Amino acid sequence: MEQFKAIISVLWILLLNRNEECSAEEVVLLNSKESQAELGWTSYPSNGWEEISGVDEKYKPIRTYQVCNVMEPSQNNWLQTGWIWRQGGQRIFIELQFTLRDCNSIPGVSGSCKETFNLLYAESDWDLGRVTREDRYSKIDTIAADESFTQGDLGERKMKLNTEVREIGHLNRKGFHLAFQDVGACVALVSVRVYYKRCLSTVQNLAVFPDTVAEAAFSTLVEVRGSCVNNSEVDTDSPPRMHCSAEGEWLVPIGKCSCSAGYEEGHSSCEALLYSSASLHSLCRKSCRLPFLASLHMPGDESQWWEAPLGHSALLKDSLALFKRIYTAGSPARLHFTYGLTSADGWGGRYVLVLGQEDGEWIGADYLWLPLTRAAVAWQP
Repeated sequence: MEQFKAIISVLWILLLNRNEECSAEEVVLLNSKESQAELGWTSYPSNGWEEISGVDEKYKPIRTYQVCNVMEPSQNNWLQTGWIWRQGGQRIFIELQFTLRDCNSIPGVSGSCKETFNLLYAESDWDLGRVTREDRYSKIDTIAADESFTQGDLGERKMKLNTEVREIGHLNRKGFHLAFQDVGACVALVSVRVYYKRCLSTVQNLAVFPDTVAEAAFSTLVEVRGSCVNNSEVDTDSPPRMHCSAEGEWLVPIGKCSCSAGYEEGHSSCEALLYSSASLHSLCRKSCRLPFLASLHMPGDESQWWEAPLGHSALLKDSLALFKRIYTAGSPARLHFTYGLTSADGWGGRYVLVLGQEDGEWIGADYLWLPLTRAAVAWQP
């Protein structure tokens, strides 16, 4: 029983690890840090945003945009990205990394200096080009810095990098442009990353669920029907389904597939049995007793035979006791027995039988058909 509990504990650990693997995937539509050449975004007026070369916090070369017209009032400087194809994404995330100068650290700017800038977007089915009307844009948010830098930070080469994430949803066109409106700040856009989330393809309850794009509404779950893996059949009373959340995570698994006759569940698949599954289940329903095992031959030592004087009425627990003796005696690299049985008193477990090779041929035996006189099991050093 303790061995069975240990097996169950390991299975739970494996299941937990598999759930972690089912986390959301971010499908990146734009990442300015990955550009090896000039970004070439549209800036107007010409004395506003300026593209320059710089380094990020890891001193990796990047392309950035900056503007710092804080001495002159009534600033209205626009920066427009290229057209971004949304690829079916419904809820788009925009991650901005930027630095912003503290107005109080700049002498003589009075009320002309600002410490915010605006983030906007415009939907379209094609590239709007380099001349775009401001009235086509919709405001997403006003972006402010959690930390602003001073002249002293510049002297000490401290980069107070801010990261802000905003999102847009319910898009109807094939793509969009982003725009950044400066109204008098001293700001540098270090990175612009645009992405959407999707639920990664996964296997759950012997059913395959494909990559699924998350919906725009936060409370919306997308129901997805699974397809049974090879050598399995759908449970007609409860077909496999899961739900993809707006955060790109699989939730609420319902239903399952079951391995076909002659197969058993392995690692997210159905593997061929070395014996008749139907006969095994039939035996269990009647008496939960195993057929007797005459002997096990260990190649390489002709003198070692394990007799099994259990007869045709061998109880499950007695057979398992014999198997334990064999395990302990020789410590084979491959010797597993598979019996998925539940006895009358409620004890249950799963054991795997893997037969090895001898002289290049598989050695196998059907433990469900009587009489069984001898079974040779290959040992590996």
